[in-house]
Amino acid sequence: MEIDEKHIKIRKELAKDIRTLSNVLYSYFPTASLGNLEAAITFLSSNRAVVLDKVARAEYWGYNVKEVCFKLDKFPEKRHPKDIENLELILDFELVGNCDDIDSLKDPFLWLIFDIKIKGIYDKKDFFTSYHLDRHLYKAGDMMPVEPHPFYHFQYGGKHILDDNKTVDSGKLIIFESPRIAHYPMELILGIDYILSHFFPDKRIAILKSEQEYVNLIEKYQARILKPYYHTISSTWNYDHNSLNIGNHWTPSFLCPQLIINS
Repeated sequence: MEIDEKHIKIRKELAKDIRTLSNVLYSYFPTASLGNLEAAITFLSSNRAVVLDKVARAEYWGYNVKEVCFKLDKFPEKRHPKDIENLELILDFELVGNCDDIDSLKDPFLWLIFDIKIKGIYDKKDFFTSYHLDRHLYKAGDMMPVEPHPFYHFQYGGKHILDDNKTVDSGKLIIFESPRIAHYPMELILGIDYILSHFFPDKRIAILKSEQEYVNLIEKYQARILKPYYHTISSTWNYDHNSLNIGNHWTPSFLCPQLIINS
């Protein structure tokens, strides 16, 4: 399938944004494994159509990026086992969106899986944990589940612990399917920024202070993705924007620390 000029232009802009992110990351994380970002850049820049549910459409954009890896130079203070070593973050992204819906208030994605895996070594054994953010696959006519199942949700554990590692030694830890926590969606750029804010906060602060291109990039994608998500939720209520009582700690940046405001 030939991709028309309009949609190729949009896809190449998305590829350029990932290149900008990649250049910043290489400067601040020389030991990270970032080569697989090239897969997203190459695919978005190509004339190859994105396929979803066995259907290829010219207006689709997306990518499948596996094993973007960061080595933790500082370990979380609260952790178990305390003496774990060689901690490594492994990020996987698989997503599809519609080019025609970019910069609108529509759902930013048609498909989204963002896997976060953390591996380490303790007592000469491999240890791991995982989280995921995904878009639930409702089909036409599906009813709301009995248990809360937010359309976009973060969840601890999931298949990487319960399904992929059925023989894991959990010690005294109880493992079961944990609650799905409603969360705004994130693609590769926002997903990596989110990870930096949690596991590399000092470096993220340095990047935000020194790399204006990075700041502009995060603002751009927050407007594209967080804006439709939160506006759709807030549409439940009628309210006057000027009546919002913003002050002290009741502010957008305290409620959502990753938010970049008025750079």
